[in-house]
Amino acid sequence: MQNPEFLILAQAAGAANPMLNLVFIGLMVLIFWFIVLRPQAREAKAHRDFVSGLKAGDEVISAGGLYGKVVSIDGAIAHVELSRGTKVRFDRNKLHPIAGGAIVSESVDAEKAKKDAGKTKKDD
Repeated sequence: MQNPEFLILAQAAGAANPMLNLVFIGLMVLIFWFIVLRPQAREAKAHRDFVSGLKAGDEVISAGGLYGKVVSIDGAIAHVELSRGTKVRFDRNKLHPIAGGAIVSESVDAEKAKKDAGKTKKDD
């Protein structure tokens, strides 16, 4: 004979609402979209814009980590000068802007401005 208390507990627990599962899956997809896919698409668009606007004189870094300055563009090939007299051909899509250089120079300029401000205060 079965204990009626177990039957009551089994019925009380019941099955989860299937709509709740769908809402949870939808929420996970939405979170994945905002955390992974959206920033990746934004970065890809920025790289496409950079490659299409690449011109002579731009400082770039290659996918392999070589820094240089673009000398000329010939279709899908960019001629990059790595050092005086050393020119290398790169696929335009494998070049990236030197974003870190701009950030570093801004921080160096900010530190220099703070030091200069400190010197003027000491001189007064």
